[in-house]
Amino acid sequence: MGEYRAFSNDGMWWWNGMDWMPTRAPDGRSAIWNGTQWVPGGGVMGVAALTVIAIGLAVGEVIWAFIVIFVLVLEANAEYEARGRTGYESITDTSLSLPLLLSLLIVPVIITVLGSAIIRRRWWIGFVIGGWPLIAVIALASGPGAIVTVGITFAALIGVAWLVHRRVCSATWQLSADGQQWVRGARSVSTRSKDGRWRWDGRTWVLAGEAGVAPG
Repeated sequence: MGEYRAFSNDGMWWWNGMDWMPTRAPDGRSAIWNGTQWVPGGGVMGVAALTVIAIGLAVGEVIWAFIVIFVLVLEANAEYEARGRTGYESITDTSLSLPLLLSLLIVPVIITVLGSAIIRRRWWIGFVIGGWPLIAVIALASGPGAIVTVGITFAALIGVAWLVHRRVCSATWQLSADGQQWVRGARSVSTRSKDGRWRWDGRTWVLAGEAGVAPG
């Protein structure tokens, strides 16, 4: 980091005119130095990373959807034959329809909860990215009872996502009594920078052993 430039190549350090200052709070994400001021971080993972994970899980979801449809077709045929070919033959009217269709919500639940936990702001993005199978379930569901069940599941999923976000991302970091640890719940990290030259005071980095705000 011998070059005189605003940020280091890895973006983890900022040249303030006299020294290299860390650009991340001790936990790595709760606060980020943008070259002018400290701004709230976006969480432990960005939207792009979550999207990649969602795409990977979606592949598994599509495979499972084909299996679900195949099983429901077989079950619909079997029940239609058992009734003596009377009534309607529909994959949404079998005894297995509701549990199998609801199983398509597993991936949306994972992505929504994961997104709510790792994205500090705009927590609902997890549901937007991963909630598309829910639309398919609503489209396939037949009858008021099935639609109400899916609607309740939808509301519950949003509620769980909000609670996870409140629990994981809304908790505040605080300094320990001796100022040596940056603490949130059961998690704690050292207030010293990796090179040992800077100390986090809860708002910004100051030179270890000195008072005042780090130059910036």
